[in-house]
Amino acid sequence: GMPVYLSKQRWKDVLSQCVLHGTRQEVDVEVFSHGYLPLAYSARWFTARAENRAKDDCETCCIKYPTGIQACSQEGQSVFNLNGIQTQSGYCSNLINDLAGTHGLVDVGRLSPLGLGTFSQRDRIRA
Repeated sequence: GMPVYLSKQRWKDVLSQCVLHGTRQEVDVEVFSHGYLPLAYSARWFTARAENRAKDDCETCCIKYPTGIQACSQEGQSVFNLNGIQTQSGYCSNLINDLAGTHGLVDVGRLSPLGLGTFSQRDRIRA
């Protein structure tokens, strides 16, 4: 997949080079289309730690937080979302409405699960 921070123009530049070298058909472009952006991974198992559990004894406590645990600034603004071992962006990214303009540039749109509403987002992408 393309890194989440790449611009559409950068995708075009990379794919132009693939076309130039005859390798475009060998490259699948996957773009993160909807959900909290993945920022970092850690072996600390944040959700278990938030409940004072060892990661080996988490008893799948993350099920209680299907969209993760929000970490807020002192001003109360969402800064990060902690989900299992992943630190994610504090706000949900949504490129679904922009996917129509990426025809020929994007092969796969990736969704980050956000509970049961993820299925309706998937259906919007497929339409």
